[in-house]
Amino acid sequence: MANHGPVAGAHATNGSIELAISPGDTRLRAPATEPRSVHRIAAHLAVEAPEHVLIEATGEANVQLALALAVHELPVLLAEPAAVWRAFERAAVSCKENGRAEQLAAAARTIEPDGGVFNADALRRWAARWKPGVVMRPDNKCTNIISHAYRFIWAGIPKVATRSFRSLLITDPPLEFRAEETTRPIAELKTVTGLRDYVCFAFVRNPWARVVSCYRSKIENPGPAEIKGVVNKAPGLRPGMPFDEFARFLSESPSGRDTGANRHWMSQHRFITDDHGNLLADWLGKLETITRDFRELCRLLDLPELELPEKNPSAARGGKLGGDGPSARYREIYSAETSELIRDRYRRDIELFGYEY
Repeated sequence: MANHGPVAGAHATNGSIELAISPGDTRLRAPATEPRSVHRIAAHLAVEAPEHVLIEATGEANVQLALALAVHELPVLLAEPAAVWRAFERAAVSCKENGRAEQLAAAARTIEPDGGVFNADALRRWAARWKPGVVMRPDNKCTNIISHAYRFIWAGIPKVATRSFRSLLITDPPLEFRAEETTRPIAELKTVTGLRDYVCFAFVRNPWARVVSCYRSKIENPGPAEIKGVVNKAPGLRPGMPFDEFARFLSESPSGRDTGANRHWMSQHRFITDDHGNLLADWLGKLETITRDFRELCRLLDLPELELPEKNPSAARGGKLGGDGPSARYREIYSAETSELIRDRYRRDIELFGYEY
């Protein structure tokens, strides 16, 4: 390794990572399982600016360290590349419980150790997921439903009566809709031969009310599924956090902004526009006037007069879908500051769909 220039050494022992930086004798120990500690170590190394970082040991802690070092754009040398790579693959299995198995497995397929040096570009792109507060890819999947009998596509937007429409069209349909569910985005469906002339419709919601609904169901008092599937996957969130902190998270964090948002707080327009911002839905209704709008929609689609099932618990507490439930009384939870944070965060939705606070 001498021909590579100054090298910083790192290895893991007994659940901790120990660094030895030469010249000098700087040492730093931190729990290997705590991502922020790992990144603090990487940041410490970055200040020392070694030409390479040699990873001598082969445990999963060193895999984490390799990822963190890549985030800080430090070249990584592996003393035993094959062994570290096997540890990396084992990490994909052992991380099932914290929700990182899929990402680790994807990384294992796309990152190749090259002569003892990790493919720095590929590693760095994926490794940013481990950096606190950074998420590389947004979670914008949502179920859309196609009816071949009535030639329409319902574009689902999370927190906007999705359970009600799924009940109507899939689980308890009053008509033979010949419906199928898909997670393919609307932009893709609109290009499919045979679907181009289907009517695409969606319902939208007041962004301030939608944020409150998301907070009530996913953050304020989340169940185990919400903690595992939503809170734990978004750096900066914690169960029961105050609403003003959640509003700042949406406004300021990469995991809150659309660049890395969970679908439940992703901007609504992202589900029904193309990459150039063009609206793809042929018809839009609003949750606030859903009874009237749904009646109009039935006429447009040549459907008999149907009733949309009430499947949203928070709306049901208000007595009717789109009624005066807790999320409809959204102003009660906002301050002047948080209302402006949400106005800025969802400005495109507010302008496109004509909403006011």
